[in-house]
Amino acid sequence: MQSNKFKAYITLTRPFNTFLLMLIVLMTPYIIGNKIDFNHAQFNLFLTTLSFGCISAGSYVLNDYYDINIDKINKPNKSIPMGVISLIEAKRFGTILICLGILISLFINLSIIILLVIYTLILQLYNMKYKKSIFKNIIIGVACSFSIVLGASVINKFNSIFLIFLIFIIIFTISIEIYKDIEDIDGDRSCTNTIPLHLGTKTAMCISSFLLILIIILSPILYCLGLMNLNYVLIIFSVDILLLYCIYIGILNFKTEHKKLFRKMQKLCKICMTLAFLGLILGRI
Repeated sequence: MQSNKFKAYITLTRPFNTFLLMLIVLMTPYIIGNKIDFNHAQFNLFLTTLSFGCISAGSYVLNDYYDINIDKINKPNKSIPMGVISLIEAKRFGTILICLGILISLFINLSIIILLVIYTLILQLYNMKYKKSIFKNIIIGVACSFSIVLGASVINKFNSIFLIFLIFIIIFTISIEIYKDIEDIDGDRSCTNTIPLHLGTKTAMCISSFLLILIIILSPILYCLGLMNLNYVLIIFSVDILLLYCIYIGILNFKTEHKKLFRKMQKLCKICMTLAFLGLILGRI
């Protein structure tokens, strides 16, 4: 029973998402700068990554706390709707993680502290208020981009790679969130206002597909500018093929609204996002 509860607590933090975001913070200085000063900057990078991870994990937990009514319809098998973890326990756990993240940030420099506090405020305002806004996907996209901003701030370097990397993660996140909203449309009807509810499922699919096409168009730029090597091209080509497949299955099933389809498209986009990140790392070797 205790092991099940421990597993439920871990699941609430969305470990894959949290780990990927932490990895982006950790590797951004290498991607945009190609080297890290292995002394004070490295220590600051470690603390920044740890602080960011705690705040992100805590915010994911509180997101499930605020989403209880939606999850009862869309995802009744999650820990909180099932009663494995109570609302009070979830709120306490999420708050402790966020406070721990803020505490860790106090040992870093002022600019990083300010960025982490802003990141925390954005996520909490989203959880408490703006998740009912039609612009919520953009807010999440901007929040996720803080992983890159923080990594770049540690070495105080903001160049062309930083800018394109930033655009990639914002577009990827918005696209994934739109597919998620289409999947969750039944539970969202009475609780929030999403793009699929406001504009319709088909329009939402078109917007998401357009964003993926935009990524495909932008993907060769780093290589064409001489900022990435052939490793990047080989991986990003695979990413582009997967994105085209994602768009294709969306067009093929344009008139359907099966939840499994949109869950599959979300997973494909996450795989593509992870592979693109790997391509950025290997492209700088």
